[in-house]
Amino acid sequence: MDEFLIAQHGYPPWSGEIEFSRDAVNTALDIFNIRGQDNEFAGTEVGDYTGYHVSGGIALTRRLWIDGSYWWRTLTATQEDISGTSWSLAAQYQATVNLDWLPAVSLRLSRWGTDSEDVDRSTNSVLRDFNISSVRVTSPADEQWQGDIIGSWFVDDMESFTAFFGYGKSTVSYNQLLASFSNDCVYSLQSPSKNQLTGQLYSGDPLVCELLDFNLNSNDAVYPGEGFGMAYSGTYFHFGGMYQTFDENWRFRLGYRFQSHQRSVDAEVAANDVSVVSSNHIITSEVGFKLSRYWALFARATFYKNQLLGEMPFAYNVFTAHRFDKKYGLLSFGLVTGF
Repeated sequence: MDEFLIAQHGYPPWSGEIEFSRDAVNTALDIFNIRGQDNEFAGTEVGDYTGYHVSGGIALTRRLWIDGSYWWRTLTATQEDISGTSWSLAAQYQATVNLDWLPAVSLRLSRWGTDSEDVDRSTNSVLRDFNISSVRVTSPADEQWQGDIIGSWFVDDMESFTAFFGYGKSTVSYNQLLASFSNDCVYSLQSPSKNQLTGQLYSGDPLVCELLDFNLNSNDAVYPGEGFGMAYSGTYFHFGGMYQTFDENWRFRLGYRFQSHQRSVDAEVAANDVSVVSSNHIITSEVGFKLSRYWALFARATFYKNQLLGEMPFAYNVFTAHRFDKKYGLLSFGLVTGF
């Protein structure tokens, strides 16, 4: 939730907060009819999101803050649910304090990513004389390094404005691409170039399977090439801001973030006559109510202009890019405690 970045957390040393949240979206929770506007999947469970997350931070000194989070996510897809976990770790140092019109400025370095379970898809593809019944992508994942500059202006002790800018590098990977042929023979596929496709028998009876390995070559660029359009690297930048106000019992936060992505797979996406989705607008609002000295309830809503682009980078590839031009929303409800 980079929309809620702030330069000065206000906790004394060895104090901080922990958040416990339930995250979801489905037809019943789609109060603004964001998913209902989808001509293809409106009224279905496709796109439903369920999950939980735990996040928290602690002040090591008045100026040094560290935080992290762990998310459990399940997203309903057309054939099989996609489940995975996301994580983040960050350190933030406050370099200056807010004096008149000069903001409090902090420098932040973070590392975050997503690890997914294997993804299976049925297919009726034909490779030369072989019928492929399904494919499996094992251990898809993404990992990012990100740096941010954050500036905050405090109107008083209960109201503040924040602006931020950040840049990051991203790597999307997977372990193996497995193809199941109609005779129950499973091959691990590689494509060293767009002119070559190789495969080695991964599972199946060698006496039944026609080949233990194969090496297909073509003068034309007919094969996917290295990474199969699913493993790639990229860079991104983002900027945005937040307004926050609170009193003895209530807190309100409203944040905005713009993302711009540049990926090595974009040229391949465009070559397939699919529009490259390279940016996202994200708006997050939150209302919190203090239950006691140490506990508070919160409700949070997040709107994405282009799906979960930038939230789970591994989900974007040459096969899924055409679905990322759709709006999306997510609701979170939970508890936060200070210590």
